Amino acid sequence: MILTKGFLGGVSISNIGLRYKDGFLYVLLDASFLLGPIGFTFIEAAVGIKLESLRDMTKNVIKFELSGLAIAFDQPPVRLGGIFMYKDTPEIKSFAGGLVVGLEPYQLTASGMYGQMKDPVFDTAFVFAKLEGPLITLEFAEVSGITGGFGYNNEVKPPPIDRVNEFPFIKTEEVGDKLLEYLRKLVSTTGFFTVKDGAMWLAAGLKVSAFKMLDIDAVFIVSWSPAVALGIYGVAVAQIPKNTGRPFAHVELGLLASLDLGAGVFKVEMQLAPSSYIFDPSCRLTGGFALYYWFNDDVPQNRGDWVFTIGGYHRAFKRPPHYPNPPRLGISWQVGSTISIVGEAYFAITPKACMGGGRLEATLVAGPLRAWFAAWADFLINYNPFDFVGQVGVSIGVSCKVDLLITSFTVSIEIGAQLDLMGPPLRGRVKVDLWIVSFKVYFGPEVGEQKPPNLQGFYQMVLEAGQTQPMVESLLAMTAPKSQATASATPHVFTCRGGMVTDTENQELTTGQDTVWRVEGKGFAVAVDVLFALTHAAVKAPTEHSEKPAVDDWESGKQPDLHAKPMEKESQTLLSMLTVNIFPVKEATAYIEENASDENWQVTEIIKQVPAAMWGKCMFIPPVTSSHLSPSCFPAHKCIHIIHC
Repeated sequence: MILTKGFLGGVSISNIGLRYKDGFLYVLLDASFLLGPIGFTFIEAAVGIKLESLRDMTKNVIKFELSGLAIAFDQPPVRLGGIFMYKDTPEIKSFAGGLVVGLEPYQLTASGMYGQMKDPVFDTAFVFAKLEGPLITLEFAEVSGITGGFGYNNEVKPPPIDRVNEFPFIKTEEVGDKLLEYLRKLVSTTGFFTVKDGAMWLAAGLKVSAFKMLDIDAVFIVSWSPAVALGIYGVAVAQIPKNTGRPFAHVELGLLASLDLGAGVFKVEMQLAPSSYIFDPSCRLTGGFALYYWFNDDVPQNRGDWVFTIGGYHRAFKRPPHYPNPPRLGISWQVGSTISIVGEAYFAITPKACMGGGRLEATLVAGPLRAWFAAWADFLINYNPFDFVGQVGVSIGVSCKVDLLITSFTVSIEIGAQLDLMGPPLRGRVKVDLWIVSFKVYFGPEVGEQKPPNLQGFYQMVLEAGQTQPMVESLLAMTAPKSQATASATPHVFTCRGGMVTDTENQELTTGQDTVWRVEGKGFAVAVDVLFALTHAAVKAPTEHSEKPAVDDWESGKQPDLHAKPMEKESQTLLSMLTVNIFPVKEATAYIEENASDENWQVTEIIKQVPAAMWGKCMFIPPVTSSHLSPSCFPAHKCIHIIHC
């Protein structure tokens, strides 16, 4: 409990409080004082009195405790300081410390902790250090800092993208003339490090200044607990030109890139800090970028999903909870006291949809006169079933407040136009506002709601998407798969992995239905790759002359349920089976080796991951309607059917 703060007799006292523990009433305080050029700080100094023994002074009724001590010598160009803290809680007994050694222009900062967990019993520790100053100078760059650290039975908690500049490995703070306060902050890093049995990490980083305008402070961290995780965290600051009273631009960008093999996610994020501007400090920049990819079974419903976004998403897009949500890429500029300019833009692409757009507004306020201009464009494309929605518009207006002696009123004039598009088939609306009159023009046919693909359509979609082809063709195949009559894709690919006897007449390793291989029994191996995912597979033992060999049939183990997300069936599962039968070819000549036996037949099961965007379970979300796009909807047209699973 904090009671007061104050200054007494050359001693600065703060955080005075009371605590009752084990029958003692403690008076707690933090006190700082100077002894010549050396400063001292007592952290949680405590004087305890045992209330039950006040009458018997022969007993131990007074107890003294000290949780920490900081000492600093700060006389530029020399700066020395250290801090030590001790804590004993029911969970852990820990010792933390920090050190600052400075001799201009160099400064070494270090911090660490050692602890003993009580239940379960194990030791934990971490330490990191940072050396700042001119270290290596090149023609175009200078290394002005190095960082390193390690942790044992300790885990690093990566910061979110908007707090990267607070990461202890990167955080830069001027010590100034308050070295004692800086030491207290140096050991206050509990929010980024947690105790975890079996976890370890290593860190290494650099601070680089390049081209006399760019500073990059970044750290690389590898951790395992036991799964391996890699991460790069940093802050890039560009000031153009540098070391001037009023730079043309100041851009501060947080960077984050991580690969977590345990969680099965790859992340790359960037975000502008609020201090970024261009032209003038009043012209603020905002925005963020994110690229995520989920690749293993830690969260099965996300496996195979990915997203790339700059500035967020279309406002009608139902963002899944696991997707990042960076702020709009934007500019906000207050030009003097009369003109304000606001702009924003975004772009995003996912396995289900693609979207982008932007908006620009300018406003002039001069006394009773107000004028404005606005232009915007948005589009949203859904892949399967393929449909799109777009909106483009512009608006210009002016208003004037007329103030009479007994009353006042505002006269305003606004003209604008807006084009709304939907499809396929192409249809939409044109809206024109001419102040005194406005009208709407609808064009295109009226259509019903588009249906998701049936099982046959989904089957063809999978086969088309699984073929090796350029990216554009793959995208077109997913958005408009061919019909069964025109599709050339096959569900199975047979490949000879060993034992092929090559000659001038037959050198194909991958075959179609009518291709004949010439092989030898020793080392012969054949692979069957399937494009359509399976729930069950079996290989029947080969037969010859109607006799069953002394080998058993092979069947695959139980596989997870399959779903067809584009079909938008919430609870329906797929049953997909493959049976391989092996028969002798009577027309071919076979040479039987003397040592050949039925036991040489072996089946190896190879399981590959499939994208959750195609095979995951679909959670139904109501379709997007045109009312999401503007206050007025399309009364003569059906809604666009977009499901974001």
